[in-house]
Amino acid sequence: MNKELLNSDNSCEPKRLPFQNGMSNLKFFNPSTCQPFNFTAPPLSRLRHSRHKAYRAQASQGSAVPFVYRGGRELVEHFTPHSSPFTYQRAAIRIIRDVGKAWFSDTLRAGFAIAHSAPLRKSAFTLAEVLITLGIIGVVAAMTLPALINKTQHQELQTGLKKNYTVLQQALLRAQLDTGEVVKPANYQKVKGVTKGSPLKKLLIKYIKNAQDCGEGTEKGSCIENGSITGNENAKNPYITFNAKNSVIPNWLDDGQFITTDGTLFLLESAMGDGSTVYPILITVDVNGVQKRPNRWGYDLFTFQLTDSGKLLPVGAEGTSYTDMSKYCSLTNTSNQNGVGCTYKALTDKDYWKNLQ
Repeated sequence: MNKELLNSDNSCEPKRLPFQNGMSNLKFFNPSTCQPFNFTAPPLSRLRHSRHKAYRAQASQGSAVPFVYRGGRELVEHFTPHSSPFTYQRAAIRIIRDVGKAWFSDTLRAGFAIAHSAPLRKSAFTLAEVLITLGIIGVVAAMTLPALINKTQHQELQTGLKKNYTVLQQALLRAQLDTGEVVKPANYQKVKGVTKGSPLKKLLIKYIKNAQDCGEGTEKGSCIENGSITGNENAKNPYITFNAKNSVIPNWLDDGQFITTDGTLFLLESAMGDGSTVYPILITVDVNGVQKRPNRWGYDLFTFQLTDSGKLLPVGAEGTSYTDMSKYCSLTNTSNQNGVGCTYKALTDKDYWKNLQ
């Protein structure tokens, strides 16, 4: 038996402990053993963030002490300092049960009662804290989003380039299998006074799925009209060079044009000759269509060359007519042909897309 808890008459009645910091503490214990009931107090933050509303009040001698207020309903256990030990035990058990897994110390404070004061203030962010946080998020987003958007766009354009290179190669191969001859410039030259339209365009349209003819480029109504030939002052060339310092040479886009249902635009260059000279044939592809920017050589506009042997090579590669990168894929050159040689770099240089501005 715990002698410290005995009253002067050796009884195990509850002791009212001295006031501490304005609060009166009440000790509960087992009357048969004079051993205290052991409860572990929850942290104050747990009470604040739970649904329990705790109030401070001082209990006076002999008064009933309602213990806790929860969810808008008063859970009250009335007991007085001189109630029977059974009452104390029942009160403690009910308090523990109703609070919901909240254990209290062996010294229960009578100060948690509904009879006094206002509820504890709930934790919350201030307006200033919210605004500062939003400001930081905005700054981080402004720094990172443009890079993420550019990376995504470049990946799409790179995929479009590879896809259309494959589409052209397969179309030429199928045409060769069907006609029994290699598709090469010598067989598809435009001869002045003899040839009407573009022989190569007519061939490719047959072997590229959903391809639709949209003119030559030298007449009004073409997909990309060469205004210097048609005399249409309102005709505009939408394409710019690699470093955006000039417009793409329009004469390279006006020897046959066709478009597919996904918007991909094919633009041919096949110089008109007298039949005695074989000129290179260039096929330029706008991989995301003229309606989508940047409409820029080396970004979404790429050029391939059909060689004399019938191979389709990306311009800039050995065997093509434009391999000098200081002229044809340059950040400084102002020529209207700057960018035609970027196709080879875009397909082979692993850092090409990372370095695009």
